[in-house]
Amino acid sequence: MDGILHKKRVGELLGLAILYANPPVFFERLYRVEWYRKMMEAWVDWIGVQSGQTMLEVGCGPGLLTLHCLNTGIKAHGLDRSKAMLRRARRLEQVAGFKYSFERGDGVALPYKDDIFDTTLAASLINIVSNPRKIVGEMVRVTKLAGRVSYLVPTTAMTSAAASTFISMYRLQGWSAAMLSLWARSAPKMTETQARRVSENTGLVQVQVLGLLDGMVCVVMGVKQAA
Repeated sequence: MDGILHKKRVGELLGLAILYANPPVFFERLYRVEWYRKMMEAWVDWIGVQSGQTMLEVGCGPGLLTLHCLNTGIKAHGLDRSKAMLRRARRLEQVAGFKYSFERGDGVALPYKDDIFDTTLAASLINIVSNPRKIVGEMVRVTKLAGRVSYLVPTTAMTSAAASTFISMYRLQGWSAAMLSLWARSAPKMTETQARRVSENTGLVQVQVLGLLDGMVCVVMGVKQAA
């Protein structure tokens, strides 16, 4: 047991080192971890974005979720304020055979007109900013009437103990186990009530909440209605 804990802690420290030295590589490697990738893809499936519809991912990082959506026929766009993230996203985009899918911008002032995307989403973003309502309000603004706005956040149920239980139950090892442990240890979190309230306070209706990763993560989705 001590050996397992030592390896996990070493993995966490390695992850932190990569995060500080090269964030785009860190988040690309995180997306390629099976439990994380499946969680993100389950989120998109639950939202119900259809092939041919337009979608914006705010805070897209290295762009792997946006590229996944492009591969399913969704007209997906990714936005991030980090030049380094966008360089990585555009490099991966070129390898995947797409063009012009990523743009630089800030979530608090999205560089788009009103009512142009069928779906707008953000992963692990509103839990790390000082004004989540502002970001979600901007997401609502650029979403079409009757379109969907959704975001994913780690919840207060994501404790180190809960992560350890998940790791044991699903027999995660190596980088996979270390990344979940690191996320549980370091990520700012929200209660499901707090996450849901952000949607309700920005005028979204038909608000729904989905638990993922055995309740350690929640997804909130709401529908934009006419003013």
